[in-house]
Amino acid sequence: MKNIGIFTNLRNDKDLKITRKVKLWCELNEVKYKLFHDCDENKFYENIDGVVVIGGDGTVLRVASTVSKLKIDVVGINAGKLGYLTTIEIDEIDEALDKIKNGDFRKIEHIMISTVINGTEFTALNEICFKSNNNELIKVHMYINGLYINTYRADGVLITTPTGSTAYNLSCGGPIILENTGVLCITPICSHNFFEKPIIVNGDNEIKLVLDKESVNKNIAILVDGNKVNKDYDIEEILVVKSKIKLNTVNPFMRNFHEILLDKLRKVNR
Repeated sequence: MKNIGIFTNLRNDKDLKITRKVKLWCELNEVKYKLFHDCDENKFYENIDGVVVIGGDGTVLRVASTVSKLKIDVVGINAGKLGYLTTIEIDEIDEALDKIKNGDFRKIEHIMISTVINGTEFTALNEICFKSNNNELIKVHMYINGLYINTYRADGVLITTPTGSTAYNLSCGGPIILENTGVLCITPICSHNFFEKPIIVNGDNEIKLVLDKESVNKNIAILVDGNKVNKDYDIEEILVVKSKIKLNTVNPFMRNFHEILLDKLRKVNR
């Protein structure tokens, strides 16, 4: 990468110490760079080969929709807590960037999902959530490719990608899904039926969630990677499909998913 953008979460790098470390590497290696917090957002993404994200996985989520559409690769530096997507640790920055400059890395493709709300398409890297805005019990009918599958009585329902399987989905009792499987997971949130468990489906399926009539008057929130997208209008059903775009992250240490996962889980349990 000869031209990069540096996207820093200023809460994670308050004194810009990590950012300066990346800038110094760029200057020593004659790599052009620009800083997100010094640019107009639209200009930031112009004429760059990749984005170095300094923060946690939430910071990657902030850029995921834009960079995936522009086919810009993400290099994640972990300045947060866990970092499944930001796999480069601070003390590895120079070595990692050297490897990337020399082409010694592999790309990981992350499938994404999308839904259209009131004529606008929203894309998620982790999950799309259909739930009560007031944490009330709702009744939701689930269809796959138009075929009725199940009815959930729960606080809500998650539709999750493999990348998102280690996020909210995991907290809701959903399974961890390997990146290269290409499947999606449908997970009820706090189900009121003990036998309602997550369902794994082929990623090419269309998943529709329909609010039951008895729940129509309840305040429903549609969350795309944690952001509510139906602030000004009520939604009674959504259709979720695999997006045509993917997010590419750069892995300079050739670590596989199991290695990253086990390392992060060990840190949580310390």
